[in-house]
Amino acid sequence: MWKFTDRNRQPPRDPINVLLSFGYTLLTRAAESAVRAVGLDPYVGFLHKDAYNRPSLALDLVEEFRPIIEGLALHVCHHELIRLADFRPGDETAGERALVMERDAVKRYIGAYEERMSKVLQHPRTGEQLALWRFLELQAQEVARCLREGTAAYQAVLFR
Repeated sequence: MWKFTDRNRQPPRDPINVLLSFGYTLLTRAAESAVRAVGLDPYVGFLHKDAYNRPSLALDLVEEFRPIIEGLALHVCHHELIRLADFRPGDETAGERALVMERDAVKRYIGAYEERMSKVLQHPRTGEQLALWRFLELQAQEVARCLREGTAAYQAVLFR
């Protein structure tokens, strides 16, 4: 039975936290690409403290997309795309044993992530029917617009 009591990471110690951490990692890489595509430095952010090798601006952008990853974690568990048997103990990190996904489960999760990010929804600002990948790109463009125009009128996308 799937259990989730709290968010833990570095290392994630239960299957749900593994799914969330991996999903946020995939989304952060996509956000980093979107930020670079609009000519911004992904390592200089607003919400997340700047630190060596931390893509703070990409992490800032990920915040509005967290419900997508949380929903994906629920989806893969509920539809048994990922099972508890797909996890095993990994290496010990800082005195704690991490949990890792088996290779085949990683492939299935990436497939489910790509399918979810390809889902078409109506964008609240433009009214267009767009894949979630495109939402991410538009939000990076929105950050760039605010910076270039010197305005704080950033319009976030809200997911329920």
